[in-house]
Amino acid sequence: LEVVYVQAGSIRFYAPGATMELEAGCGAFINANVLHMAHAEEFCELHSLVFRKELLTGGDDTVFARRYVMPIVDCHSLRGVRLTPEGDAGTLYQLHAAFRAQQRGALGHELAVRAHLSQMWLALYLSQAGRLKPEMLPPVMVKVEPIPSRTAPPRVGLPELPTPL
Repeated sequence: LEVVYVQAGSIRFYAPGATMELEAGCGAFINANVLHMAHAEEFCELHSLVFRKELLTGGDDTVFARRYVMPIVDCHSLRGVRLTPEGDAGTLYQLHAAFRAQQRGALGHELAVRAHLSQMWLALYLSQAGRLKPEMLPPVMVKVEPIPSRTAPPRVGLPELPTPL
């Protein structure tokens, strides 16, 4: 998996049967196992993170893998997604924040990068859910509420706080 953000200039990405032009302020998601290359005519400042799906899933047999990551990774028609400031501001914000955390390298930056990439992935998932095949989407979970009893247990309240002077 790869995510890129164009800080300055422009660049063109090529994949079999597809071309994607990115200008400053734009970004892209490139799916796993997609052969691609990039070419800039002039100067381009590009930030790129290449990572394994396990960074987001924690493993193959997790709810994160089954529900959110694998439907996108396994969607062969979804080679990449162009991210623009007009339509994907939240996704780009999380992507940019992941790059900043990585560059700073402060204690715990790996967790910050993972958190920002997870938020970026959720935004990507929500924006692309219509492109995914129905059989790839997880079954709808139904929340079952308990039936209230006729006699409710006594409520335990919090202690009174002193009134501020």
